[in-house]
Amino acid sequence: MKNLCMFILAGILTATMTACSDNNDYVSETDPQGFVLDFAGERGTVDVPFGDEIAAVKKDGFIYYVGEDGYYEYDPEEKEAVRTSKADLGHNGVKCAFIVYEKTGGVEDTGGRIIYRDFKGDTLYEQVEDTPADFDGSYLIANDNKLYSGNYYFDVKTEETAKIFEHKVSDGGFYFGMSDEYYLRVEADNLDRVVDRLKLSDMSVDTVPLPEEITHISAFEADSNSDMYIAIPGEQPGSFPIYKVTPDGKCEKTGLDTLDYKVYNGDIYYIDSGEKLSIDTKDALSILSSDGKTVLVAENVSDYFIIDERFLIYNTWGENNSKGGKYMYDRNDGSTTKLKTFTVEEE
Repeated sequence: MKNLCMFILAGILTATMTACSDNNDYVSETDPQGFVLDFAGERGTVDVPFGDEIAAVKKDGFIYYVGEDGYYEYDPEEKEAVRTSKADLGHNGVKCAFIVYEKTGGVEDTGGRIIYRDFKGDTLYEQVEDTPADFDGSYLIANDNKLYSGNYYFDVKTEETAKIFEHKVSDGGFYFGMSDEYYLRVEADNLDRVVDRLKLSDMSVDTVPLPEEITHISAFEADSNSDMYIAIPGEQPGSFPIYKVTPDGKCEKTGLDTLDYKVYNGDIYYIDSGEKLSIDTKDALSILSSDGKTVLVAENVSDYFIIDERFLIYNTWGENNSKGGKYMYDRNDGSTTKLKTFTVEEE
């Protein structure tokens, strides 16, 4: 699930998109009463590099996720789920309602359509925008009424697109992430040996040097406090030790060796599929907490998504590498629930 244009989940809050009849600035064809496009202070991500629908969001005590035939609502107290809509799926944004970005032309064309959905999958509002050709809607970070994609951000209020980082924008090979304070970019080959930063409070850009321990960058994650977790090539083939780099440049090994990891509030969620595992243990999803304790969540995991500090949703492999199922893990009590993903219609 790592990709050089990957966006990192730095934190998950509660969505705040509501309908309003007295706002005439943003009128939706699907909602004649009008729609207030406003997610100031909220953040969420789209991270669907291979089409896996793993997005989920928590709102009003319920968790909403995508199944095989629509959107589902999960009650964490009753540990039961019901389908709320048969709405078309597609790439799902989490938070700020479900945000979907679709290119209006081919890969090299400019422009796209931004679709805002509710928690039943119904369309609330659409914007058609003249975004750059390399504005990749599969990897968006929605933050404070702006959508970030690679070297650009799109302001949903003013409908303006701005370039963030000027140098080497056409060469590719960058990782991106967001903390509470910065939008971050690092170059995979690490020739510049710096982290490019956009300060979210005033939209100013600066750079900070990387420590000498960081050579070629093979994976990158940013935590909410701006700590960076960087995997580099190890001494052995297939080895990728992860280093933690603080904003002031201090560097230390985490003890983990993998390319498939995410960070949330100092805890590292990761899939280990290396030779260290037994022959019967494949693709093990674990959590290394900030206190140094490790918890094995599940085996045979294909992809996963952090909902908040309590809930983790993940898919498992089945026979012939098809998806075996979708599960919810509750860190409070260590329980695992298999989620409903398909509803049989009654005749």
